[in-house]
Amino acid sequence: MSAGSVVETVAAVARSSPALSGCAVLLLLLGLAALVFPFFADDLLAGVVVSWQEEVEAALPADLTEDERTALAWAFEDAIYTVRTGDPDQEALARVRERVKGGADLDRRGVVELTRDLRAVAGRPAGGDAESGDR
Repeated sequence: MSAGSVVETVAAVARSSPALSGCAVLLLLLGLAALVFPFFADDLLAGVVVSWQEEVEAALPADLTEDERTALAWAFEDAIYTVRTGDPDQEALARVRERVKGGADLDRRGVVELTRDLRAVAGRPAGGDAESGDR
């Protein structure tokens, strides 16, 4: 079956039934979306992590030290970079989502645990600090 005959067949079906032509168009759009989505999925997820960062930064406790704030900021940056370019740890990403979206108040301990989980998303060890360059 040549390409011309396929087009002729589709055109004949479209003329005979508007509902079928609507379904064909919808199927074509879904197929196109399935082909394009993998190219943008990492950027979409990174955008979600950026929005989590904004939510967390707006709710940080006042007694958080500057080192803890810096470590959290670096951990978010590492996680966002890894989501965009690499293979993030999905279990750690789920823990981060639960911490941010779980509705739990962020105290100092919660921020330290969130920082640890963000570092795990990026495949980093739990320790390290921004000053040493161990991101």
